[in-house]
Amino acid sequence: MTLALGGWRWSLSAAGGAWAAATFKAVGVAAGAGVGALSGSVLGAGSSFLLNGGNNLMSGNNFFDNWKSSTISGAINGAVTGAIGGGIAGGKAALKQGKNVWWGGNDVKHGRGQWSFINAEKPHTVVDFKTPRAGSTKLNDCVPTTLAELDKHFEGSTSYDEYVKRTNYIDDRGGVTMKLGEYDNLINDNLYAKRFNPAQLENSSAMQSIKDSGKMVTVHMKHGTVFHADNIRSIKYYSNKVVVQLRIGSYKYTDLVKTNYFKTWGS
Repeated sequence: MTLALGGWRWSLSAAGGAWAAATFKAVGVAAGAGVGALSGSVLGAGSSFLLNGGNNLMSGNNFFDNWKSSTISGAINGAVTGAIGGGIAGGKAALKQGKNVWWGGNDVKHGRGQWSFINAEKPHTVVDFKTPRAGSTKLNDCVPTTLAELDKHFEGSTSYDEYVKRTNYIDDRGGVTMKLGEYDNLINDNLYAKRFNPAQLENSSAMQSIKDSGKMVTVHMKHGTVFHADNIRSIKYYSNKVVVQLRIGSYKYTDLVKTNYFKTWGS
C-alpha cells in the first residue's frame, strides 16, 4: 500500500506560489513566478520528503530510504507549479493596478499595452528624412558620400565619383580629414546650406517642418579621433531622450552634443 497524493502535492505548491506572490506583493508574471517558484520548491520538497517517508514505513522500510531523489524531484516539480501559481497571481495583480502584465514593476510604456511582452517605449514622434543611399558605406569616405546623398536628394547631376575628386578622397588612405571650416566651405560651394543651432534637433515640430519643406540636415562631428560628415536619416522622440539615426549608426542627442564639435546645416 502506498500513498498516491501527487496531484495534491502540486496543487499545494501552486497554491503556495500564489499565496507567496500575494503576500510579497509581487506584481507581474515574472515577479510572481519568481516568488512562487521559490515557495513552491520548498513545499514540493517538504511534501515529497514526508510522503516518501510515509510510503517507506507502510512498506516496512526505513523512513529515510530514497529521501534525496524524492526530495529533489519534489522541489523541481514544486518550483514549476509554484511558478505557474505565482505567475498567474502576479499577472492578475498587474492587470488590477494597470501595469504591464509580464513585468509589472514597469508602467505601461508609450505605444504599448498591458499585455505587451516587450514593454520598451515606442517613440511618440518620428521624423524620417528618407535620406537616399549614394556613394559607399565606408566610414572614411564620409564627405563625398554625404555630398552625393544630398545631390541625389535634390535631383542634382553630380556623381559620387565627381565628389571623390573634389574632396581629394583617396581610397584606403585615411579618407578625407576635413575640419569644420573646410567642410563649411565645401558645403556652401556645392549647395545652398545654412548653419543652425543643433539644439533645434530636440524640437520635433521644427525638424518636421524642415523635412516637410523638402530639406535635409547634414552634420559634422568628431568620431573618435577623426572628423566625420553625415546626413541625418531620422530622428526619434521619446519621453526622456532623442535618438538621431545617421549613416554610421544611432546616437542619443545628448551624446552628440557633449562637445562643441557637433554642427548642423539645413540644406
